Amino acid sequence: MIENVTAPYFRDLERRVKLRHEDEATALCKGIVLGLYHAEQRGFELLEYAEDVPAELAGQAVAIWQRRRRNVSLPRTFIETFTPEWDWLAR
Repeated sequence: MIENVTAPYFRDLERRVKLRHEDEATALCKGIVLGLYHAEQRGFELLEYAEDVPAELAGQAVAIWQRRRRNVSLPRTFIETFTPEWDWLAR
């Protein structure tokens, strides 16, 4: 379902992290998180049977992004501004 839609973005994120393209990886991770957050908030029809999938996928995106960054999280200002109900991403 939604995993199929997001798979190319996750592959691209992994590639950018491996290449150490820090700014690009950060921007892509933020985009993935924001897109998933909007899908959850707006009641994306594919989520009818898997309501928690967007948050789980967002957590996976952040985990990929953090692979080369120990103890670093997405900027709190990004989370507070764009995904306030997912404040756990900034921990």
